[in-house]
Amino acid sequence: MRTSTRFTLTILAMLATIGFQSGAHHAAQSPATQRTPVFVAIYDRGPAWDESKGTLQQTGIAEHSQFLRANSEKLIAAAPFQQALAPGGSDRTVGMVITLAATQEEAESLIAGDPAIAGKLMTATVRRWLVDRVKNY
Repeated sequence: MRTSTRFTLTILAMLATIGFQSGAHHAAQSPATQRTPVFVAIYDRGPAWDESKGTLQQTGIAEHSQFLRANSEKLIAAAPFQQALAPGGSDRTVGMVITLAATQEEAESLIAGDPAIAGKLMTATVRRWLVDRVKNY
């Protein structure tokens, strides 16, 4: 290979590497990567759950709904699962809340403030959801 061709290829390789590193740095700083983390809380029946009643008839469900409405600016979605509405079902999972929070602790604190959790009507497991994008419904 001629010296000028080798020199040109070396320069091109260096420029490509610099461009790639620069692009990676730019991507790391882009607003898309600075999004608020998304968390999912899976709600299960708690010790205070009355098995003879459906979800919407549970004592304390009105306070739970009010809590969700009061915190709606932090929520992406919140709803019961269809199979949880009728009384006597075998599935212990009753609903899900999807929320925005800066940290796992912040998301857990929000869910812990739910009267349904505090009153042991339900329990919740909070997990970080590594979703890239949530489409409007």
